[in-house]
Amino acid sequence: GRPCRLGGGSTVMREFEKFLWRHKSLILFLVVTGIAASILEGFGLSLVIPLLEGIKGDPSSHIPFPLNQISQFLNHLDFSRRVQIVAVLMVITTMIKGIMLYLSNVSTFRLQTMVMKYYRMLCFDQLMTVGMGYINTQKNAHLQTIAITHTQNLGALINIVGTLIPKIFTILVLLVMLTLLSWKMAIVSFLLMGFASLVLRRVVYKAEVAGKNLTRTDKEMNNAALDVIFGMKVVRLFSREQEIRKEFEQEVDHFNSNYFQLAKNHGSVQPLFETTGIGSLALILVMGSFLLSKSSGEGLEAVLTFILIFFRLLSPAMAINQARVAIAGDLPYYWEVHRFLEREGKPYIQNGGRLFKGFRHSLELRSVDFQYRSEISVLQDVSCRILKG
Repeated sequence: GRPCRLGGGSTVMREFEKFLWRHKSLILFLVVTGIAASILEGFGLSLVIPLLEGIKGDPSSHIPFPLNQISQFLNHLDFSRRVQIVAVLMVITTMIKGIMLYLSNVSTFRLQTMVMKYYRMLCFDQLMTVGMGYINTQKNAHLQTIAITHTQNLGALINIVGTLIPKIFTILVLLVMLTLLSWKMAIVSFLLMGFASLVLRRVVYKAEVAGKNLTRTDKEMNNAALDVIFGMKVVRLFSREQEIRKEFEQEVDHFNSNYFQLAKNHGSVQPLFETTGIGSLALILVMGSFLLSKSSGEGLEAVLTFILIFFRLLSPAMAINQARVAIAGDLPYYWEVHRFLEREGKPYIQNGGRLFKGFRHSLELRSVDFQYRSEISVLQDVSCRILKG
């Protein structure tokens, strides 16, 4: 539908919340498929338990409920038959999980395109209704960048948040499994994962600063390009090609510098998190061996399953931390669009909404002067008569 007129920054947020509520079915479907994929991920990892118990020959000795249910179901089978059934279950689980992830991703992309259209139309409506006094104080390229490029980045932000949903629930499912297997090692895991995320706080802050600079240099670069396109005849007439090229190159360099800074922050997440993650895994291995040697209740199959799940946990956890950096870089685009959509401090034409039925012959102007706010006069002592039609 046609976006509603907005009355301020808080109103922009409220209208966006209404927009999301109108599409709650799509959002709910996105969340449900993400949760389903996460549960299937946990189920797929739990299939390794009956294999480990089959190798050890000690069914369900140290595996708590409900993780031991698959093993109990397969207890009466020999190891060869057990492997065959587990292999089939792994294939089926992976296929269904893939379908759920596909549906979740498609729903996310759908929501992304809808949000992009929503904000682009809001920006367009703002351009159509705001007074020329405001338009004349802005550079054309800035307005174009906000309405087109920034809304594109805003859509990318929605995509990041949407694709995070299955990863977040996957982490929750795996953390529950870790706690069931060994609460002692789970506590150590939680602390280590928290430390890894804490290490990245500085990276997230730098990404936010780089994102703010990128939004500014993006507008300046587009403005330089648009000025050249509109003024090409003048540039050629006065042979200013080289001078204009240098100015544009400077804007491109400024943009690339901020873009590179944001890319460096994003690229540093994986090595930093992998280093801390593998270090954490090493500590878990040491702790697991200690618990086994002390016979504290954790069996070999429980410790091995715990290590496997923790290793699998590193991938979505790293993706979430990469998303933190990406969101910090894209959020300035979001606030830039919202600032443009705010009505406070901008002039609007108050009339023109009612039909005038008394117009019969002509319009006549007598000695009209007019100027926009804080500008020179655009009409001076204008008189004319305009016939109807």
